[in-house]
Amino acid sequence: MEKIRVAFFADILIKTFDGATRTMFNIIERIDRDTFNYLFFTGVPPISRFPFEVFHVPAVTIPFQKTYKMASVFMMGPEITEKLDRFGPDVIHISTPSPLGYFALKYAREKNIPVLTIYHTHYLSYVKYYTKDAPLITEALEGAVTIHNRSFYNRCDLVYIPTDEMIRQLMERNFRTDNMKIWKRGINTDLFNPGKKDMNFIRRITGNENPNILYVGRLVWEKNLDTLCDIYDRIQSDELPYNLVLAGDGVARQELEKRMPNAFILGHVEHDKLAKLYASSDYFVFPSDTETYGNVVAE
Repeated sequence: MEKIRVAFFADILIKTFDGATRTMFNIIERIDRDTFNYLFFTGVPPISRFPFEVFHVPAVTIPFQKTYKMASVFMMGPEITEKLDRFGPDVIHISTPSPLGYFALKYAREKNIPVLTIYHTHYLSYVKYYTKDAPLITEALEGAVTIHNRSFYNRCDLVYIPTDEMIRQLMERNFRTDNMKIWKRGINTDLFNPGKKDMNFIRRITGNENPNILYVGRLVWEKNLDTLCDIYDRIQSDELPYNLVLAGDGVARQELEKRMPNAFILGHVEHDKLAKLYASSDYFVFPSDTETYGNVVAE
């Protein structure tokens, strides 16, 4: 039987980069290689062994989000098109409505190839964080982002959405919903479970036996980190016997370390240690209001 050929477009293909890439790798690691043949196009290729061919597109750093890079199709269009023509995809999977994603969508529409995508990121909700010092711009930019995203997702044949609530929000913005389908998520309960509780582990981090308030996620301001700062201020001003522990990394880390010198900011934490942190903490706080799903909440 001839394999189904899938061209997969993603600006970043680093497994542990963020929740979206972790979700993508949950798909990639389960691909039936007897049934499917995948070709990946990306601006940031995998840093470890990868089981499929990868076409590397040059990438540029996003000015307002310096930990992210975006594939630049400028001057690369003919090469990408030639590679696609030789591969002859039956399906095109696009991760993000970026310039690379739009290039893939345009190619698919011209060739009459089905397109599927996953609504990983609710970009519209980011606007208020990037324009908080210029509120007059917020409404106009929200309108522009809505038009951009609606144009992209409305032209896809199938859009996987994590929750009914996200479909409702997009419907309010006049996105078409007949091409949307709920993709339910799961959790590895062998890894994340209360049995991983290890008080000695967390005491080695904090150096005390105070109750622990845990945040897990990228350290970027669109995660509503100001709320964490408010919690920290209350702990300090009222001399409350609590530890504030942050697991994650990002562009806001250095500023947070200055803003909250007595918090325990751990940076990136591997999953086995993260499971211990979850199980050993007393409270979990996740203030983000920009999530499509929020993997850490399920964990």
